[in-house]
Amino acid sequence: MVLSVSDEEIDVEEIMHVIRDKVRKKKEIEMSLQGTDHTGLDKQNDNSTVLAHLLESAYIENNSYAISSHRKVLGSYLVKGRELVHGEMRRYVDPVIWKQQEFNQSIVSVFKNFDLRMSEYENKLNELRRLQEQELEIQYIDFENTFRGTEDEIKKRISVYLRYFISGTILDIGCGRGEFLEILRDAGRNGKGIEINEQMYHHCKNKNLDVELIDAFEYLKRQADKSVDGIIMLQVIEHLSPHDIIEFLKLSYQKLKDGSYLILETVNIQNPGALSNFYVDPTHKWPVHPEFLKYIAESKGFVECEILYRLYQENAPQIEQDQLKMIAPDYALICKKNGAKS
Repeated sequence: MVLSVSDEEIDVEEIMHVIRDKVRKKKEIEMSLQGTDHTGLDKQNDNSTVLAHLLESAYIENNSYAISSHRKVLGSYLVKGRELVHGEMRRYVDPVIWKQQEFNQSIVSVFKNFDLRMSEYENKLNELRRLQEQELEIQYIDFENTFRGTEDEIKKRISVYLRYFISGTILDIGCGRGEFLEILRDAGRNGKGIEINEQMYHHCKNKNLDVELIDAFEYLKRQADKSVDGIIMLQVIEHLSPHDIIEFLKLSYQKLKDGSYLILETVNIQNPGALSNFYVDPTHKWPVHPEFLKYIAESKGFVECEILYRLYQENAPQIEQDQLKMIAPDYALICKKNGAKS
């Protein structure tokens, strides 16, 4: 916009039209920046646009400023007088403008450096994610058969959990080979499995089980609050970080219906033999103490939290809980979301 100082009559409507036009264009730029997808190349293009806009805005000089007069006789004297006044004003205003301009350019420089460093960090994070997500070259079906037990053996062990899930569709997180889903199906009850391992996923699909290849957190976040009839997660919690365990329990409580059960089974680290074999599975992150798991569950609102220790041998002798917790290979945390069963 060209500004000129003259003694002609000021057209207020024209000035307001110019101002409104400038404001409209500025809003269009801001809206276009807000609407940009901040991922991948779109994010890089968006950052470039923002930096270019900042750089352009850093220079606040008005080189188009013009002094004129329409008067034929006195015009030259009026122009000289106004230039003199203008020059005197610049002696005081210019230093402030220069400092502001220097500050603006410094801010632009900081943002440029920040953008470069963020790009470097994003590249490093993407590489770390890629390395982390690379699957170990293990045939997990055979691995489970070798180190955990056959599917029939596992179904005998975990059938005890069926009594906690009477109705509705039970969510089996990390359903593995689908043993508990089969138990639910054989009992005439509905089950939904989620799994992130493709081998396990296809194994379950081949048995015509309802299973989805998806991350547990992603799936739960998609569900409406108080919509899940029950959750069971067997031999999965040890694959999560402490932070993720806390978040999982919080999210599970949020999504479960009132009166529904959550069951978490994992390695019993109070058993020295079980603990010594903990890292046979290289995907195990850390051993989870039952008292820690119970404390976190209760802190998130779960009630009637019970730690269940069992021996898997048939006709196993009756043993006191204090002794049993030292020899049981696994334990299960069984807890309930407070409220009447809906």
